[in-house]
Amino acid sequence: MFVRRPADRIRYWHEHGIEGFSGESTHSAGAVGLAWYLAGKLMWDPRADAQKMIAEFYDLCFGKAAPPMKRMLER
Repeated sequence: MFVRRPADRIRYWHEHGIEGFSGESTHSAGAVGLAWYLAGKLMWDPRADAQKMIAEFYDLCFGKAAPPMKRMLER
């Protein structure tokens, strides 16, 4: 899944003492919103449960529409 990469990368950086990074993105929250949400939360706590954060993202952003939005964004 595309959101696994940011989680794995941030945990790797944390384990190796990296304290910061510079990132570029698109203006499209649809394309990268979940990845940036997950990255921001994991930077505060790299040991946090990424799956819980993903569920939280869909619930907070889309409410009752979370299931179809999850299908679309993770396609």
